[in-house]
Amino acid sequence: MAKKARKKVEEDQSLREFAFPHFDAEKFILHELEQSYSTAVALGLALVLAVASWQLTALGLANPGLGVLPFALASIGLAVVGAFAMVYLIRWVRPKWEEYKRGDWVSLVMIYLLLWAGIWAVLLNVWA
Repeated sequence: MAKKARKKVEEDQSLREFAFPHFDAEKFILHELEQSYSTAVALGLALVLAVASWQLTALGLANPGLGVLPFALASIGLAVVGAFAMVYLIRWVRPKWEEYKRGDWVSLVMIYLLLWAGIWAVLLNVWA
């Protein structure tokens, strides 16, 4: 019984030992730099497509007989198509896109969509 208890205490102590995994700072910095370039591409595309969506929605506001809803839906559709186009644009422009994980792509698409929606809303409130 004493041997069993002693062995259990030794196992518990071995489980308590913790060592931090190796952190490759250079790889981390290069990955974050690559992500910042991709974020800049998302920002540029969001800006261009938000201005195009604003023009499309303003066209609907200028023609009350047609209604604004089809133009607003077309603007949202343009943003969704732009999100898919952004993924392919980044794959075409950035050479290290194979290193991106699923979370990196999701964050880029969310950044793009939120930027697009924010710029579109500001433009509609200011100049529509």
